[in-house]
Amino acid sequence: MYDDKKSEKINVEWRDPYNQKHYPAGVAFREEFEGDYRLKIDMFPQSRRFYVRATSFSNNKETYKVEAYDGKKNYRTTVGQGHSTDTGSIKVKIPPYNHELLLRKVK
Repeated sequence: MYDDKKSEKINVEWRDPYNQKHYPAGVAFREEFEGDYRLKIDMFPQSRRFYVRATSFSNNKETYKVEAYDGKKNYRTTVGQGHSTDTGSIKVKIPPYNHELLLRKVK
């Protein structure tokens, strides 16, 4: 089981691609054992768990996938994708949402 009190808390924001404004979205926690980030997004129910996991690294950019965890079937489904930024953050898209999720300065 994950312990939020021991994990580093990372702020997560929605980024509007049209006007570049940022809005609070929730928090993420680095899961050291799995090497991914568990998301707690304010507008998603707590029963629905989302994770951001690195998938590859090339040209100084990491690519990521967003996974939704299905507790009944005990597996994860890919629901979005993203990449690292030059500022050390992670930017991801989860369709059908137009806004990007931004995990602030994770590196």
